Amino acid sequence: MVSVLVTNDDGISSDGIRGLIEVILTAGHAVTVAAPLSEQSGRSMAVSIETPVSVKKKIIPGTAACFGLSGTSVDCVKAALTFLNIPPPEIVISGLNIGINAGRDVRYSATVGAAMEAALSGIPAIAVSAEYVKNHEANLSQAFTLLSGQINNYISLALSLGKGCIVNVNYPYAECKGMRATVLSKKSFYSDNYTPVKNGFLLTGIRNDSENDTGTDLGAVLSGYGSVSVIHTDMQSLPADKFTHAITGQTD
Repeated sequence: MVSVLVTNDDGISSDGIRGLIEVILTAGHAVTVAAPLSEQSGRSMAVSIETPVSVKKKIIPGTAACFGLSGTSVDCVKAALTFLNIPPPEIVISGLNIGINAGRDVRYSATVGAAMEAALSGIPAIAVSAEYVKNHEANLSQAFTLLSGQINNYISLALSLGKGCIVNVNYPYAECKGMRATVLSKKSFYSDNYTPVKNGFLLTGIRNDSENDTGTDLGAVLSGYGSVSVIHTDMQSLPADKFTHAITGQTD
């Protein structure tokens, strides 16, 4: 049995997180929940600075403790690890998100952002998402069925990778042809669409099916496969000796 902190970005009442909790509990693990009270999609690793965050106790059968927070997904992870006075989790699982988080889009995702916060804190993490079609309809029944048979494998993988890694799982809407180990696509699932409105604009996303490389997470999902990628938190910087001359004005 592993102690699991569950969070998401769709909100604590979403079907995605409720189904994820059930999958984890059925697999025999202990679950604590800290999730946003409202949707936080697209907020990446945003935190509430100098803004009060309310905490409400919730009841989800089978969980050891459950909290809804008025802040972001990262606020939830931070609070769970520091403020909420709950035992530290062995792993954090974020999801199940309605909409895939793949390719360039992982940088905007609060589902992945919450997992990233856990990984940066030295805790193994998993992010799980499912593709949706129009009207935000996702094939959740398929995703939960597949995840039920795979969750322990993903937990074992995340625990084995050590600090600073996230296991990022995406399921297709169409009947899944199988799971593939993938790398992050360099493309986005969405193309930005700006609609003028009074005093500004409305940003929405138009689906982009241009990724054909099934070795990438996005390409795999668009081809009807589930994808599993490992993302590292280490944002590598260029060695200082490569640009010291631009700072000092000196050259060798």
